[in-house]
Amino acid sequence: MGTPLHIREISYLICENLDRASLARLARTASAFKQPALDVLYCQKIDINVLIRCFPHSLLTMQQPVHHVFPVLLRDLEDEDVPRIMVYFERIKNLSLSECDDRSSWKILLEQLALKVPCFFPTVRNLWINTIASFPSDPSLNFAAELRAVSFDSSMNEVIEKWLTVMVNRCPKLRRIRFNSRSSLPCEVWSLFPLFENLVEVVVRCPLSDGLFEILGTCLVLDSLDFTGVGILNSRGIHIPSSSFPSLHRLMLPSIHSPQAVPSFAAGAFPQLQSITASEIPPIVAEQLLQAFSICAAQLVSFTADLAAFSTPDHFRSLFSQLNHWSRTLEKVHISAEDGDFIGDTWHFGHVCVPLLPLNRLKRLILWIGPGFSMSDQDTSEIGKHWKNLYEFRILLSCTSEARSSFQGLVEMASECVDLTIAVIPISYEQVPPLPKAAYNNNLRELSVGRAPIEDAVAVADFLKAAFPYLKTIGPDTVVPAPYDQRWHRVKELLADQRFPQNEIDEASDISDSDGEWFDWDGLENSDFE
Repeated sequence: MGTPLHIREISYLICENLDRASLARLARTASAFKQPALDVLYCQKIDINVLIRCFPHSLLTMQQPVHHVFPVLLRDLEDEDVPRIMVYFERIKNLSLSECDDRSSWKILLEQLALKVPCFFPTVRNLWINTIASFPSDPSLNFAAELRAVSFDSSMNEVIEKWLTVMVNRCPKLRRIRFNSRSSLPCEVWSLFPLFENLVEVVVRCPLSDGLFEILGTCLVLDSLDFTGVGILNSRGIHIPSSSFPSLHRLMLPSIHSPQAVPSFAAGAFPQLQSITASEIPPIVAEQLLQAFSICAAQLVSFTADLAAFSTPDHFRSLFSQLNHWSRTLEKVHISAEDGDFIGDTWHFGHVCVPLLPLNRLKRLILWIGPGFSMSDQDTSEIGKHWKNLYEFRILLSCTSEARSSFQGLVEMASECVDLTIAVIPISYEQVPPLPKAAYNNNLRELSVGRAPIEDAVAVADFLKAAFPYLKTIGPDTVVPAPYDQRWHRVKELLADQRFPQNEIDEASDISDSDGEWFDWDGLENSDFE
């Protein structure tokens, strides 16, 4: 009978919770853990300079230029050296080609291996090129048959073009490309993108070039396009023709500060677009942007905007009115204006947000907006009537206790929205209703109440237990004045002591901010996403 350590799943579970040094020691000392430890170790992002330092000492010497220590080959590789090196190369999935000195040998090593083996780095799927200033003019990518994603962190445009030219022919499975650069890429580089038949995601972190949208619009299977963080889009007269971006589902736009810089779209562009994200744009630009997309993007499901500059209630009302064009498809609205300048004293929910009520498929509403905002029981009642499918509702704002919905308003809303799982809403707890005979909502797990003082912590906790039997998290989303914070702590303690019903507490679906399964470039430090 085998020990538990011989069970594959347990071995991998243990290894996934160890750091690199521990994984290396475990692989050397325990035969039962060698395979899982090496698999987990080589799934992490590995720098090629670090990898070469693991080579047999008979092949290397260490040289120290001004700032770094680099491994350097002592001699040219012999045929008998190749199997010893391939032991290290045959497992890597996430590889980083980092900056190296001109005397460093990793680029020379790759050139020599290309002449001796048909495919080195046969399992590499994700590649980070952190500098290419000293790369060979014609890089050999014999390892790239399984390459799925590449990230360029360089401003050497002419060498980027050479890499991409080689990848078009040798990387048939390449799906994702990211650029981090301080200079814009020429059209010659962008014109290579439609040649990648499986390209589904492009992330741009560099100034935009003229003609970029027109070129990328011809990529037949492109699914996600991310321009956040590239600065301000100032180009005027950008027009996206019909039949552009035939497969695009997610678009993350750069900052647009001027209405004149909003692109125009022909009918038939973006036929599959479902998610739009716009950051650091004035409300008037956001409104014009939605007008432009209403011509072509008929299937919009999610709209996210980070608003800047001056904002008034009428700005928001007008913006929300534009969203009515997608009343049959829109499921998520996320508007943030926490860094903007707010004008006016009246931010009543019924005035500002009533244009959103026709969105009868709405599932998630997240608003971070102005001071002086107010809600009433009539507002929560209207929410319950119109948004039957709502499962996440977050209103993060600042308001006085007189401008809040009551406890009864929350009850009416939660009773109608039976799928409601997360509620962040300003509530006044001045009067706690009597205990209900039956639960109002069996799905509510998280409730935040704004800056809401309470007098009787026990009465509030008893009501919450009866009304929302699966509630696990409760509390203010901001610091409440003493002594009310002590009473909220007491409510949390009483809720923590309750016994949840056994049949359903672990079956609640998780609420995620993502609009789908997208590639996590930064998360690959410790995981393999491909």
